[in-house]
Amino acid sequence: MRTNARNGFTLLEVLIVVVILSIALGIAVSHGPSRSVALESRAVTANLVRTLRTARGLAILRGRPVLVVVDFSRRATSVDGAALEPWPVGVSLSPGRVKAAREVVRFDPDGGGSGGRLDVVDGRIGYTVAIDWLSGRVSVAQTADAAG
Repeated sequence: MRTNARNGFTLLEVLIVVVILSIALGIAVSHGPSRSVALESRAVTANLVRTLRTARGLAILRGRPVLVVVDFSRRATSVDGAALEPWPVGVSLSPGRVKAAREVVRFDPDGGGSGGRLDVVDGRIGYTVAIDWLSGRVSVAQTADAAG
């Protein structure tokens, strides 16, 4: 007794499934990786705080002043004349006190410095990085809705 039962799939069925899956994968990949401006602004803030604290430590260790240059026109930061480190595109920094093309923060060998305030803004969430002039302490605070 012979039965015509099919075991498995035909080549045509497998090809159709592969084509459908590749189209779905192509659509998903074409949208690119998801980008979070809020995460980028938090990362820029953490990097800025790390840079400022490192510069303060260098000033104490080396026994001489160390300068941190925040260049708003080039959208980058530099420590003690080193190469500029760029910021991500969606995030902007602004000087807290004086509207200038760049902000220079000086840390002295005693740990103190010139002080200052920098604002990191992404349109919705903002952070204020404050540098105390007497102690050189770098602190960060999240600000209210930056857009309104």
